[in-house]
Amino acid sequence: QLREETRFIDVTQAVHALIIDSQTALLRTAANIHQTFTRLSLEGARPQVILDEARRFTGQDMVLEDLAHQVLMYSLSRPPGEVLPRWEARSRRVDSYPGTVQHHVGSELWVASPVQARGKSWGRLVMITRPGRDPDPPAIVALERCAETLALNRLVESERYGLSNQAKGAILTDIIAGSFSSPAEIFVRSRALGVELKDRDLVGVTVRIEGQPWPEGALERQETIRTNTERVATAADSAVVQSLVASSEPDRIDLLIALERGTDSDEVLHGLAGSIHRTFAVAGEARATIGVGSLVGDLRDVRRSLLEAEQAAVSGVGSDESFHRLSDVRVRGLVHLLHDDPRLQSFVERELGKLIVHDDAHGTDYLGVLRAYLRCGGNKTLAADELGISRPALYHRIGRITEIAGIDLDSAESCTSFHLALIALDAMRNLSERAARSTDGP
Repeated sequence: QLREETRFIDVTQAVHALIIDSQTALLRTAANIHQTFTRLSLEGARPQVILDEARRFTGQDMVLEDLAHQVLMYSLSRPPGEVLPRWEARSRRVDSYPGTVQHHVGSELWVASPVQARGKSWGRLVMITRPGRDPDPPAIVALERCAETLALNRLVESERYGLSNQAKGAILTDIIAGSFSSPAEIFVRSRALGVELKDRDLVGVTVRIEGQPWPEGALERQETIRTNTERVATAADSAVVQSLVASSEPDRIDLLIALERGTDSDEVLHGLAGSIHRTFAVAGEARATIGVGSLVGDLRDVRRSLLEAEQAAVSGVGSDESFHRLSDVRVRGLVHLLHDDPRLQSFVERELGKLIVHDDAHGTDYLGVLRAYLRCGGNKTLAADELGISRPALYHRIGRITEIAGIDLDSAESCTSFHLALIALDAMRNLSERAARSTDGP
C-alpha cells in the first residue's frame, strides 16, 4: 500500500504511538472511574446516585438485584417496562460466580458482578447491553467499581447504624436496671445520640416477634436478634419517632419513646406501629405484636411502663389490632398476670383436661372447635363458616364436646368458664414456648 519508499522506523514509531495513545486513554478512563467511585464512597452517596454514575460511564442500563433475583433499584436509559418484565426468570439464566460473568439473555448481553463485603454476597449488579453495543473494558471496570462501592456503602451504613443502636440499647438497659447516678447523666448520653429525654413524656413499647424460624447456631441467632432490632429501629426512624431500642430476649424488642409534652400519643403510636408492621411484612417471615405501656414523665417509672407493655404484647398475641394496652386486653391481661398461679392452672385442667386428653388420644380437634364457637359468641353459623364445615357437622361436634366434658354449652356460665380456661391455656402455652426458645437461645 505504500507508494513511496518508507523507513521501517517511521512505521514502527507510528504504530507504537497508536498503541501507547490507546493504552493511555484506557488508563485515563480507568483512573477517572476509580476517582469518581472513591469520591462517592467517601461522601457516603446514596445507592441510586452510585448507579446513575455507573450508567453515565458505561452508557448501558444498570439493575441492582438481591440474592432472590428481586430488583432493588435501577438506572435505565429505556422505560422500565422494556427492561424489567419477567426479571426474576430471565435473571436466573445468568449463572452466579464469585467474579464478573457475561451471558446472552435473548438478544441482550448481560454482564453481572457480585455485590459483596467481608466475603458475604448480598446482591448482584447487572449491566444490560443491547445488540451491537457490547461493553468495552472501561465499562467492565465501571461495573465492578460500582459493585464494590455499593458493597462498601452497605457495610459502612450497617456498621454505623449498628454501633448507634448498640449505644442506644445500652442506655435503655441502664434505665431499666436503674444503673445511673442521676437522670442528668442519662439525658446527656441520650442527647449525644440524638434522642432528647429531658422534659419529655416517655412511653414504654414492647414488640413481640412471632412466626420467625429460629436458627440453631449461636452466631446465626445473634445475627437474627441484631437484624430484628435494626428493623424496629429503622421503623421508628421512618415514623420520625425519637426512641431508644434494645433487645431483651430473642423474640422481644423494647423501645422507649420520647414525646414532646402535649403531643397526641395515640397518633404517634399508630404511626410507629404501622411502620413496624410494614417492616416485618416486607421481611415476610414474621409478624409483630406490639404492646404499649403508660405515659410517664420520670425515668424511674420507665420500668413500670415497659412491664405493662410486655404484658399487653403477650396478651395481645394473635390479635389483628395495631397495638395493645393492658386496658385493651382486659381478661387476657389478667390471665397473663396470673399465669403461674397453681390455682389458675388447676382451673384450666378441670375445665379442659378431658377434651385435651381426648384430642391427643383420637387425633380430633374438639378444642379448636370449642375455641371457634366461643370466639363467635356462640353463633353456630359464624363458627361453622370460620371452621369451614357445615352446620350439621358443627352441631355433631358440639354434642360430642358436651358429652366428653360433661357440661352444657347452652349455659352462659359454662361458656364463660370455658372461654376463660381457653384464654389461660393459650397464654400458658405461649409463655412455655418462649421460655423453651429462650433456653435454647444465646
